Amino acid sequence: MDNNFLLYVLLFFVLIWFILIAPQRRKEKERQRLLDSLEVGDHVVTIGGLYGYITAIGEENLQLEVADGVLIEIMRNAVALVKNEEEEDEDEGEEDEDAADNDSNSKPH
Repeated sequence: MDNNFLLYVLLFFVLIWFILIAPQRRKEKERQRLLDSLEVGDHVVTIGGLYGYITAIGEENLQLEVADGVLIEIMRNAVALVKNEEEEDEDEGEEDEDAADNDSNSKPH
């Protein structure tokens, strides 16, 4: 009976590892790859929701242009995601479809 208990405890910890710890490690590695791949000119979104283009990259900080001539400096870790051109095109296409749907719904019949 004592061996079965140890087996169940060991199985429990292995299960916890695969459910909680391993996916978290994968996410951390993926995030680090994202931060390491940042380049000048990338269109990024910060964790605070600011959109901008990277104009300069330092060791721990980077500079974003959030509007014409408006530059801010943020920590590199504050970048939430990189919006590539394909994602932007998809977003614009969805907005155009939504606008067309709203126009057709707002017209009197």
